[in-house]
Amino acid sequence: MIHCLLKSLVFLHDRNIMTGISCIGSDIKIENTLVNHAHNAHWTRHDHTAAFHRSLRRAGMLTYAYIDFDIAIMFPPDAPRSECRLPYWNSWDGTNNWAVKDTAQGEHDYDPFAFDVTLLGFQFCQSFQHLPPYAPFLAPLLDMMVTHDYKRRFTASEALKFFEDMYPLLPEEQLQAFPPMLSHPEDHETFDRWKGLPPDLTRRWASYREPPLPRFTRILRYLCEYRRIRPIIIWGFTVLCTLAPLLMKPENISQYFNLHYQTRTVGDLRIVKH
Repeated sequence: MIHCLLKSLVFLHDRNIMTGISCIGSDIKIENTLVNHAHNAHWTRHDHTAAFHRSLRRAGMLTYAYIDFDIAIMFPPDAPRSECRLPYWNSWDGTNNWAVKDTAQGEHDYDPFAFDVTLLGFQFCQSFQHLPPYAPFLAPLLDMMVTHDYKRRFTASEALKFFEDMYPLLPEEQLQAFPPMLSHPEDHETFDRWKGLPPDLTRRWASYREPPLPRFTRILRYLCEYRRIRPIIIWGFTVLCTLAPLLMKPENISQYFNLHYQTRTVGDLRIVKH
């Protein structure tokens, strides 16, 4: 499942779709995931259905795919991904988007590609974050998909490569094991995915581990829960981003304004042409 859904996200992020327009979906959730096996049971988690799905997975015959692209966003194929931003209110669309905190601190815009990665990482955490004792590489993979630092976060391609590099290293007995189901989902921001891992693995993957949430970030999130305070914080972020060029070195200011005046708008997107 993880492999299929990561490959699907890479396809959406990295390839031209339909008329040469790249597309990202922002309603990623388990309910919008289908498999290539139809069953007459209403719930696919019945024991007999789950056992059959496991046999199909082990044989490499079960494929997962996304549906429901009604709130997907399309970007022009020539748009530099690093400069494709969406206004903060777009991050509120979708069923589980509350779980991604990229705009919970008063940000006025966000990176939708990084947002997608955390949204998928959240879905993985709901089902698999208790499994690192059986598959240790899940701890760094999930941490790097849901980290609050979006600049440090795995891209979809990086997450897929990490999975494909690590999965073959699992011994056969671990691959054939049937680990326990999670009784109830726990908060992906506070759950310790590294608990019980061997010290050598913890040291080796230390750079992937999600650090505690900074106090300043927690304060901003708390303040942004108040409807009258949130617009003030968003306004403050907007002013800071607008005034940032004035804090640059003199030789960089002219370069900034040259770029600024080449800006064009496509829908809600702000695209800067170099």
